[in-house]
Amino acid sequence: MEGRSCLLRSICEIAETPIYHNGLIGELIHIILTPGYGYNTNEILEDAYHEARRLGQNGVDCRRAYPSCPYGQGLLELFSITDYGEI
Repeated sequence: MEGRSCLLRSICEIAETPIYHNGLIGELIHIILTPGYGYNTNEILEDAYHEARRLGQNGVDCRRAYPSCPYGQGLLELFSITDYGEI
């Protein structure tokens, strides 16, 4: 698995469909995978993170934008969040 590509794809997907409204776990994932919550001294890498976020916000197909990350290997594909509503 191409780790960097999958991380960038995950950032793109989080920006495309924010999950912070899905409780504490969703908020934590949003914080971890959203550029701008921390500082990075590596400007080139930081640019890649921001570009991934921009792509997602603009509705780009994240799987096509990061084809080195095989289908089924993205971070968000490793788990699902189910909303049961009021029980």
